[in-house]
This record gives sequence, structure tokens and C-alpha cells, in this order.
Amino acid sequence: MLRTIKADIVLAEVGTAKHKETQVTNSLEVLVIGAGIAGCASAYYLAKAGAKVLVIDKDNVGTHASKYALGLLNPLTGSEIPGKNEKLMSESFKIHKELWPVLLEESGIDFQPRTIDHIELFMTEKEAEVHSEEMWRWEKTEGFKFQKLTSEDILKMDSRISHNVHSGAFLGGIGIVDSGKLTLAFAEAAKSYGAEFLKLSAVDFVPNGTKGEAITTDQGILHFEKLVVAMGPWSNITSKWFNYPVPITSLKGEIVYFKGTEDPYNIHLELKEGEDHGSCSVITKADGHTWLAATETPSGLDETTTEKARKTLMDTVRTILPDLSESKIVNQTACLRPIAPDLRPIIGKLPEWDNVFMATGAGKKGILISPIIGSSTSDIVLTGNTHLPIEWASPQRFSNIGIPTEQI
Repeated sequence: MLRTIKADIVLAEVGTAKHKETQVTNSLEVLVIGAGIAGCASAYYLAKAGAKVLVIDKDNVGTHASKYALGLLNPLTGSEIPGKNEKLMSESFKIHKELWPVLLEESGIDFQPRTIDHIELFMTEKEAEVHSEEMWRWEKTEGFKFQKLTSEDILKMDSRISHNVHSGAFLGGIGIVDSGKLTLAFAEAAKSYGAEFLKLSAVDFVPNGTKGEAITTDQGILHFEKLVVAMGPWSNITSKWFNYPVPITSLKGEIVYFKGTEDPYNIHLELKEGEDHGSCSVITKADGHTWLAATETPSGLDETTTEKARKTLMDTVRTILPDLSESKIVNQTACLRPIAPDLRPIIGKLPEWDNVFMATGAGKKGILISPIIGSSTSDIVLTGNTHLPIEWASPQRFSNIGIPTEQI
């Protein structure tokens, strides 16, 4: 267990009323940079384990991708599934369901967790064949209901689906949450265990100062014993801080929201990209709006929404739900998902640094794997090891690549 250090933050203002300089002067046991889902989950597990934790972010809790993500929890799809991500997704899904009642009670925030059903739609026989191996794996996975669907089966489930759909696959028992409220729930529960949150912007790293290592912020200096970097798509700026590659880039995802309907889409519908159409997914969430998700565009750090993304989504959804494409759009959002070159998260101690830890790079699965990111980060920070399946997520795997340039 780490040595406990007083975690109260002293803000000393100096100067005139016209010009004030605010300096933070204190040491902390664990400093977490980033108040998205990864940072808040890490803070929750660390604080619950007894660590003194401060979380800083230039914005409010869950302002970026963690707020606007669809919140779908499907452990059977994604990059390297089957493969190195498979066990991680499966284990995190189990932890999610066990955590739901606990976190609801600890935080007092209803993040609207529920179990839902999913239908994968295929427009042609060829598309069904392309995904046949994946469907076979779904059928063999315990804990889920699976059924191959004909076009007639699909129309019986929802007559609004286009008659042009060739076939599909039913998967029962996945989950969904309000991702923004889940992030807030992690933060509030962390606070209940003593964690603190401050709105500060991390600027640079100060190695081997007179009081130890520190982070400079826009309001002064923060000394720490242990540092967790959970900065999402901004994580790669730390490559310069620590002279070690953190090759995170961003994948921009845009979502369109339709006005609530008396007949909600309670089953999650998904269309994968095909020869003649793009990809999209549709579900009516607990907020009453029907969500149409999501584009995937490599980008810098631009979070503005685009007409191009809206048109792409509308053209695609027209393929499977022609009536929905005529509904009233009430909002459009964009978020930046942090991704590593190999599409695996980056979790663990940074090589050559005994007190710096990474919790980033979860890509499109950040909400799903947030419990494992938080729990494993806490384990490694406090004990140096974890039983959770993240050995292949170590930052060590990037030791032979160059320092990436900062995203602009």
C-alpha cells in the first residue's frame, strides 16, 4: 500500500485584482489526469481501495467521448474478437453486470443500465456469408440467446424494417447504459470514498524537482507519488513528457438523434458496411430519443459535427429503416475515440518510469471495458500486478517505435 499523503489542495492566490496567479502547492498519493470514463473508473477503484486520489481535467467530468458514446455493451463484436481482445471484453461485461447495483447505490446516479436484444441485419446472401463465422461464434457463446433470422422473422419482430433486408441474426442478452451518466456515477462514487476533482489543465511534466516529480497546470504545480494518464485522444502529448511513445490517435464518431416516438426501437439494430451501403446502428434509449450511430472517421482533435457525417448516416439508415429517415432530427454530436495502432487499449506502467501509468486507447469499447481499465489500473498502481486479462495491453509493446507527433 502506498504511503498516505494529505490530499487537500491549497489554492494560494497572489497578485492584484487585475492580474492573479493561482498556485497549487501540495503533494498527492495518486494524481489522475483525465475525467472521462477511464479516469473516473480508475479514480473510483483507487479511492475504494483506500488511495488518496485527485482527478484533474481541463473540462467537466465526462465532457467528451464519454458523454456522447452510444453506451452499447456487446462483448462479442469488435477488433481482435476473436483474438486478444476477446477475454477482456467478456470479463468486463461480467463485471459490468455485477457492478450495476453497487454503483447505483454508491453514486445515487441512475445511469440507466439494462439488458437488451440485438439484431444484425444483412442486405444480401453474400453479406450473411461474410459474417457466418462470427454468427457461429455467437451461437456457441454461453450466456446469450442466438437465432438465425429470415427476412420474414425480422419483419415479425419489427415491421418498420425494410423488406429489402435479406436475413439477420438475433443476439439476446447484451447491455446498454447512458455513458455520460455512468461516467458521472464513477466520479460521484469515487468522491464518496474521498477522491477529489479539480478543473485544471495539465500543461507539462516536471521530473525530479526539489519536491519530487510534478505536473504543471494552468494554475500551478501538482506534486504526486503516482500518476495515471487517462487523457483519451490527448494522451499522446505525454510522449514528449516521458520520452516514451504513447501512439494514440483519434477516431471521430458522429451520432444523429431523432425525436422520441410512441413506438420505440427497443431492439438494437445494426447494419455492417457492405458493397452498396455504409454502417449504422439504431436504438431508442432511456432518454426517449432514437439514436442513429455512428460514423468512423480518422481525425485530429476536431470535435465539430459535419453535414457529411449526417448525410452518410441518413443515407445508410434509409437502407434498413426508410420511415426513420423521415423523422425529425433533434441533435447531432461528435466524439473522439482514442485508438492505438493495434486497436488494443494501453493499460499499465510506463516502461522506464516506476510511478507513471497509462489508462487509455479503448477506442469504440471504452464504455464496455471501463470497469477493467479502472480495476486493473488500481491493482497495478497499488500492488504492481493484476489478475485481470490485460497483459497484452501493456505500454511495453511500443518500445521500438518512434515518439509520435502531437495531434493538431
